[in-house]
Amino acid sequence: MRAAQTAKADPRVSPSLDEDSVAGSKPIEIGAITVDSISLEDASRLIRLRATERKGSSVHLVNAYTVALAEHDESYAECVSSGWLNLADGRPLQWLSRIRGDEQQLEQIRGIDLFHRVLADGRDENLKHFFLGSTEEARERMASKLQERYGSIEIAGSESPPFRDLTSDEQSDQAKRIRESGAQVIWVGLGTPKQDAEIERLASEVDAVCIGVGAAFALAAGDQWYVPEWVSILGLEWLSRLVQEPKRLWRRYLGGNLIFLGVVIKDLTSRGPRTR
Repeated sequence: MRAAQTAKADPRVSPSLDEDSVAGSKPIEIGAITVDSISLEDASRLIRLRATERKGSSVHLVNAYTVALAEHDESYAECVSSGWLNLADGRPLQWLSRIRGDEQQLEQIRGIDLFHRVLADGRDENLKHFFLGSTEEARERMASKLQERYGSIEIAGSESPPFRDLTSDEQSDQAKRIRESGAQVIWVGLGTPKQDAEIERLASEVDAVCIGVGAAFALAAGDQWYVPEWVSILGLEWLSRLVQEPKRLWRRYLGGNLIFLGVVIKDLTSRGPRTR
């Protein structure tokens, strides 16, 4: 969490959490970007706090592919590192933090887990959610499953932007629609790296917390399957996604994983042996 962006606890967030209580956590550098070392519980509380305060904020879910992209794209690295909250979505980031012996080690927070946690916890504050991405049919399936699971969640709106980049007028119209919906949390499922740029833009234009959650919509809609816990523990969730979408993802994972491995080797060798 960028420590300079703080706000006082809102009594509607229960249990309350002052951002200053976790602002002392030092962001951890992974390659060209920084990641925050907090728990899923605290991430949910902080997001709910910001949402009830209606403070435009961006939340990036960082994984090995994010790190790989940032390694060779300075503008993308700046985009992600400027986020209000960056969470370790990938298990390999958690492993690297442990191997390095970071004082405050990273905890894996998967996008789908954050999605469900904030939806569930946000019922106490009657948070209003907006879904941006996927297809209308998939979002309808997702909304039906979410209402069945949580019952009282408030969906302020949803839409699918075109695959092309929006014009400046379209961006302004989109931001206006989201503002008028009263949404406090905007979930963006447009894939990396597009969603990272979109949540930064929206966070500056809309008084809401904007979170890029990648494949969470497809998982919540039942269009992709959840991996068994042992697959997650082994850090092989990427392989499950590759099996489900090989044509779209094989280049991403082959190249991205190799670049990330290079970042890890460079990081570990540059640090040298650690002493306790």
